[in-house]
Amino acid sequence: MGSTWSFSDEDDDGRQKKRGAEDGDRGSPKARRLLDNVENRRDERRRQRLASQAAFVAQCAQNMTIAVDCSFESFMTERELTSLGQQLMYCYGANKRASAPATFWIVGLEEGGKLHSHLRNLAGFDRWLGADVDFRSLDAIVPALENVVYLTADADDELAEIDSDAVYVLGGIVDRNRHKGITATKAETLGIRTARLPIGPGRPLQLPGPASHVLTVNHVFDILLNVQASASWATAAGCLPQRKTKRDDEPPRR
Repeated sequence: MGSTWSFSDEDDDGRQKKRGAEDGDRGSPKARRLLDNVENRRDERRRQRLASQAAFVAQCAQNMTIAVDCSFESFMTERELTSLGQQLMYCYGANKRASAPATFWIVGLEEGGKLHSHLRNLAGFDRWLGADVDFRSLDAIVPALENVVYLTADADDELAEIDSDAVYVLGGIVDRNRHKGITATKAETLGIRTARLPIGPGRPLQLPGPASHVLTVNHVFDILLNVQASASWATAAGCLPQRKTKRDDEPPRR
C-alpha cells in the first residue's frame, strides 16, 4: 500500500501566511515599480517589433512583385509538391533577408489541397510578412494588372532589366522536363508577355557549372532579388553556389 500524505492545519496556515506575505510584497511600491518597468520594456519591444514589421511591408510595396503560379498541383507528385512547398519557404526566407525585398505573392493555390496543407504545416506560415496568398487562378487576377511578365525558359525574349512596378510570375512546378513548355503555353493562352533570364555563354548572367541549367523557383527568386538590389545581372549569379545547379540532362534523384 502506498503512503498517504497529509498536512496539518498548522502547515496549511503557514503556507497561507507565506502566500499572503508574497502578495503583500508584490503590492509594495518597490514591487510595483519593478513590475511597471517590466511592462514598459515589454510594450516598447512590441512597439519596435510592429514598427519594424510595418517598415518591411512598406519596403516590399516599393519594389517589384514576384508571384508564384501554384496552379499546377495536378501535374506533380506528392513528393514534388512537398519540394515546391520547401522552395516557397526558401523564397520567403530570402525575401526577409533581402536588402531590397519584393512583394511575395502565392497565386492559384488550391485551397485545402496538398500544397496548401504542406504550407500550413510550416511554422508561422499564416504570419508571413510581405506575402499574400491568393486562391484565385492567374486568369482571374491578370485582367486587373497592367505590367505582368511570365518568366519561362521557353520564352523568345530576354529580360533586360528589373522593373519595380512589374509583376514577375514564376511557374510553380518542380519537374519542367516532364511537362516541357507548360508555363509558356499558359502565359500565351492568357495573353501574358513572356521573358527568360539572360543566361548562357556571352549573356549577362553567368551561372556556375554547366552552361545549361534547370533552376528551381527559389533560385529564380534569389536571382531577381539580387538584381533588384544591385542592378547587375553579373553579380546575381553569386547567390547560386555550383551545388545548387544541375544540367538539364542530369537524371533526377530517386
